Amino acid sequence: MLAGIISILGRHCQYSLAREIFERSVAGNDAVVPCVQVRRFDDVRNLLEEMRSRGLEPDLISFNTLINARAKSGQMPTGSALQLLRDVRQSGLRPDTITYNTLISACSGVPNFEEAKSIFEDMLRSKCQPDLWTYNAMISVYGRCRMTHEAEQLFHEITCKGFSPDAVSYNSILYAFAKEGSADKVESVCEKMIKAGFNMDEITYNTIIHMFGKQGRLDLALQFYDEMKQVGCNPDAVTYTILIDLLGKAKRIVEAGKVMSEMMDARVSPTLRTFSALIHGYVKAGMRIEAEKTFDSMVRSGIKPDSFAYSVMLDIFLRACNTKRVMGLYREMRRDGFRPDDILYQFMIAVFAKENKVELIDEIVTDMQEKLSMNLNVVSSILIKGDCLHKGVEILKGAIIQGFEPNNECLSTIFDTYISTGRYEEAQVWLHFLKDKASGSQNWVTEASILMNCVNHNVNAALEEYNKLRINGVLFPRGETAHHLVVLAESSGTFLNDTSIHVNLIESYGKLKLWQRAESIVGKLRIQSCVDRKVWNALISAYAESETVNGLVQALINDGRLNEIYVVIQELQDMDLRISKSTIILMLDAFTRKGDIFEVKKIYHGMKAAGYLPTMHIYRNMITLLTRAKRVRDVELMVAEMEDVGFKPDLVVFNSLLKMYTGIEDFKKTLEIYQRIMESGLNMNEDTLNTLIIMYSRDMKPEEGFAILNEMRKQDIEPKLDTYKSLLASCGKIYRDSGNHSKAENLLNLMKETGVEPTIATMHMLMQSYGTAGQPQDAEVVLNNLKGSNFELSTLIYCSVIEAYFKHGDYERGIAKMLEMKNDGIEADHRIWTCFIRAASFCQHTQGAMLLLNTLCNNGFDLPIRLLTGSTESVIEDVDKLLEKLEPEEDNACFNFVNSLLDLLWAFERRATGSWLFQMAIKKGIYHHDVFRVADGDWGADFRKLSGGAALVALTLWLDYMQDASLQGSPESPKSVVLITGTAEYNQVSLEKTLKAFLWEMGSPFLPCRSRTGLLVAKAHSLRMWLKESSFCMDLELKDAQHLPKLNSMSLIDGYFMREGLVPAFKEIHEKLGQVNAKKFARLALLSKESREKVIEADIKGRREKMEKAKKKGSVIPRKASRKRNAKFMRRQHNTEEANTS
Repeated sequence: MLAGIISILGRHCQYSLAREIFERSVAGNDAVVPCVQVRRFDDVRNLLEEMRSRGLEPDLISFNTLINARAKSGQMPTGSALQLLRDVRQSGLRPDTITYNTLISACSGVPNFEEAKSIFEDMLRSKCQPDLWTYNAMISVYGRCRMTHEAEQLFHEITCKGFSPDAVSYNSILYAFAKEGSADKVESVCEKMIKAGFNMDEITYNTIIHMFGKQGRLDLALQFYDEMKQVGCNPDAVTYTILIDLLGKAKRIVEAGKVMSEMMDARVSPTLRTFSALIHGYVKAGMRIEAEKTFDSMVRSGIKPDSFAYSVMLDIFLRACNTKRVMGLYREMRRDGFRPDDILYQFMIAVFAKENKVELIDEIVTDMQEKLSMNLNVVSSILIKGDCLHKGVEILKGAIIQGFEPNNECLSTIFDTYISTGRYEEAQVWLHFLKDKASGSQNWVTEASILMNCVNHNVNAALEEYNKLRINGVLFPRGETAHHLVVLAESSGTFLNDTSIHVNLIESYGKLKLWQRAESIVGKLRIQSCVDRKVWNALISAYAESETVNGLVQALINDGRLNEIYVVIQELQDMDLRISKSTIILMLDAFTRKGDIFEVKKIYHGMKAAGYLPTMHIYRNMITLLTRAKRVRDVELMVAEMEDVGFKPDLVVFNSLLKMYTGIEDFKKTLEIYQRIMESGLNMNEDTLNTLIIMYSRDMKPEEGFAILNEMRKQDIEPKLDTYKSLLASCGKIYRDSGNHSKAENLLNLMKETGVEPTIATMHMLMQSYGTAGQPQDAEVVLNNLKGSNFELSTLIYCSVIEAYFKHGDYERGIAKMLEMKNDGIEADHRIWTCFIRAASFCQHTQGAMLLLNTLCNNGFDLPIRLLTGSTESVIEDVDKLLEKLEPEEDNACFNFVNSLLDLLWAFERRATGSWLFQMAIKKGIYHHDVFRVADGDWGADFRKLSGGAALVALTLWLDYMQDASLQGSPESPKSVVLITGTAEYNQVSLEKTLKAFLWEMGSPFLPCRSRTGLLVAKAHSLRMWLKESSFCMDLELKDAQHLPKLNSMSLIDGYFMREGLVPAFKEIHEKLGQVNAKKFARLALLSKESREKVIEADIKGRREKMEKAKKKGSVIPRKASRKRNAKFMRRQHNTEEANTS
């Protein structure tokens, strides 16, 4: 009965009556509740002590009540939450969920992440199951500590733990995002909150309003305030206080006053914070009378001012020099247990000194000394800075005589005041007094004496005093003294060879954030003498103290001196200075822009080792860099790491991935990324859509590309020129066989309609498309149209038309077009030379090839015909000079030119010449030095991008090297030898088909790889045996024919660049038998025509008979197992039988 009465009195805040009843009886925990409700923690603690004195040991409820009171009182200094938890355990009690939750909630109010985390971990260790309150409290802690990522992770964990987020959960995560200023995420949380069945309440609206106000978007904050009222959510005191505070700070005080009126009309009682916000707003707007009226209104309403309110009003009255009101308010402030800060005290003293109110100054000084027990150093400094120098000095002198030790700061304040006001004699008297009475301040007195001598221009006396300090091992605690001594020495022509003065001065400038002056000192020292390591370290330390390490790093980056950054960082680390995360990000950005992957990865791993977690910005930059370098594995690991720590790829990351996979032509992966973008709900931008069109174009799916192009037009997004070019090239390749170029032509018209004018390169692709489809006349029409335009024509355009005629076999028109180009003032260059040489290499008759080469010769370029008809030695030097000249040219001029020459030399049996030309190209870096290898454990070749003739030269040289290794037994071969051919065509020549035809005619053991296309693989043992024993490998030396053959030795059929004599056999075998294996092809190709026909007929007849037998039996004839497979099967069967027997 008694406990119930006390509890009811507590709920109605009748604290005094509840306390009186408790003292007359023993009611336990119920007596504590009233004190908790009025937030009187000290009274709660006293009641618990009284319970103990009456023999009542506090239980867990008592401690939970105590913790709740401590949390509500706002008195939660660092370590107090953990101490309360220890108190519970020391009393032999086991904390429950309420204990932990109350402590975590108390930490969120401070906020104190470390303690909250420790308490949460202790809760888990104690096997006390967290509930929804726990998770909400932890989310609140994370949010208030700006740990948004952790808060988001914990919010997602709620559902995993079997709970459903409530309104508190949503408001807590909303607060975290709002504090970060992420408006998009705040909006997303609001949408999820509504979908979950919770309406936005006053806490939600208050958080959003405060966020937009902090961002300076007050109009948007007011819109949410209006929306809040419209949806029936009544603004509370917090809402009104936030709005008044925001409007006051924005100097929109009239609107703030209106909000206050609305608050009164809504019968919401203003709080202390509301009045303080309005008063501050009036002060900021210069409306001091209104501020005073608001303060009086607050007092009349029964709200006691806090320290801030008193301080603001004191400042108003002091500025008005209303000393009467100042003292009245000051006395009220002291009665309520508050005091002004030191600056306000200084302001008060200054005003009273100006008004000559000595008695008021004495009252304040007495109050500071006796009632507040303030340190005499502080009191003296306040008086001196408040223009009461004499009184401050007298108070301090009296204390020093009684044994008080003043601090150097106070002494410096007095001394600086004497010097700045020109009272040098009084300063000297003050120094003599200290020298006699203050034994603990002698070093300071010596330093001040140096400064006095500097002021009096007595350099010798100053240096004498300085030497005394040096003997005692003391450096200047103040940079001002060193500054004066250096200036005096410079003005008198005295050279200070002691760098310790300069070091001290540089360090002092750093502490004062005057790093420019520190730089100036170092600059002067460098002119006068050599600067030692201590001076440089002092300058770096000054940068660090001035927080300008980032500025120094940025300066080095801007100057391109990235290597020197490491030197600076090492110096800072040697001085035990921690490198900030912002500095590391600067370095990462710099090396990322440089494209230095090694350095970027080194810095990244160093950052993680230092305990800094990567941000989304860092992940974005790293992924962008790695995708540019096509480091696929590194990119995929980086994306996985980013997702593991909770970051979701944004559109920038997705776009980088799209470009990388499109660049390496992994179209499956590109489509997967495209699907992820769609699933994530991101709006695709210009880069995304352009990349997708390029991807579909390279994948030979122009229809899908056109669909995206139409989507771009609907969104008013203009495609890039490269996008049009890719789509145009795709259309040309897809439709060239059918002769239907309408798609390409329509695309050109579309480009013009959208305002993107086709370039020379665009028109070149269209002309190439016409030429490849065997329509040179259409290509010439485009050329004629370009002549009538403003385009500046080059050999590139003419080359397209000439090449089109050559592919059509019309050499005369091609030559005529070249002469027309020359008449138009355009001289033939490497493109025209390459075009003519390539056409000559495919001429069936030598006469046709010579016609083309003679045309070049007649127009000033005789090198190809000299290579074909002259001696090798006479042209080596000319070829070398020409390649050097072509090296800087664009469009892979050297590479294409050498490829075409090697095609010509191989076709007309100048193969020894082709060999030295190929090796010269390797030496000059035109071909990769690693194009083929014969090293220990590494026999391999990569012939991709080589022309047919170049690849056959390279293959013969490689086989020759491998034959020598097989005969000598060194270098050792690997188990398998791989030849990379690729699957692409080079000028309608398939390298894979060309090399297959050459190798299979020779009966080589190279076979297509089963798992990957574009690879030929041979078992090393079979390859070595073939190289040593095959008649085809008896002489692999490349030789020049004594006379040019009348016919081309090579022929181009279906992408095969093969020996002319092999063509009839190849056609017959493929037409009658289709694709056959290498050995069978070699056996059939070597037979005479009559024998081959008989063998093929027998083979076809045998196949037919097998099929008929299979049909009769009703099953397919199984493949005969090899002996090796049988052996494996028998061993497996034998082992199974043994196991069954045992």
